[in-house]
Amino acid sequence: MEAFQKNEGTLGKKGVERLRDSSAFLVGLGGLGGFVANGLVRLGVKRLYLVDCDVYEESNLNRQLFSSQMTIGKKKTSIVKKELSLVNPGAEIVTFDMRIEELTADDFPKDAAIIIDAVDNIATKLHLEAFAKKVGRCLLHGAIGGWYGQIGIISPGKGLLREIYGEKAAGIEKEMENPTFTPAVVGNLMVAEYAKFITKNDNVLLDRILYVDLEEQSYHILFGKD
Repeated sequence: MEAFQKNEGTLGKKGVERLRDSSAFLVGLGGLGGFVANGLVRLGVKRLYLVDCDVYEESNLNRQLFSSQMTIGKKKTSIVKKELSLVNPGAEIVTFDMRIEELTADDFPKDAAIIIDAVDNIATKLHLEAFAKKVGRCLLHGAIGGWYGQIGIISPGKGLLREIYGEKAAGIEKEMENPTFTPAVVGNLMVAEYAKFITKNDNVLLDRILYVDLEEQSYHILFGKD
């Protein structure tokens, strides 16, 4: 498809073909999730499963890609599906207008290559890590708060999020909230990791966490325990 040929210079023809044959299971369509969904459809991903139960609110306008005065009060799943279809009508967009906790392992689509964590609270992130283990999929994790973000891909059963968060009930986002730019940067870094994962790039952040500080423009990788 000519629309995605520009990806071949970086990812190669075979890489683009792998992306076109891939399916992703994205949980959360807020600040992070909107940019992840946008990036995945522009990579040419064949099928996207989108999970979110929320509607757009006025407070989302500063950072959520598909929020506007016209979408306030409307379901995020329906708006994002509509917008993604305008970019790539050939992509299949399947929506789950529910909380991820309501979805069982039997409901999980077997063709989804990876689960993507774009949710905004620790309890749900830990649930996703456990869910990923149950269905035997890697978890592409992303988190943001203020100037900061983190990204990594976690193997089933590795338990990196449990190690990182411990008994914390909330992260720094509760105090610092999220500005306009952090979701865009971290969300697109997650898209890059998805591309590396699907194309089998050796530099993928597997069982490692990249920490991002946009105030000081510093980036460092923390290796998980073996």
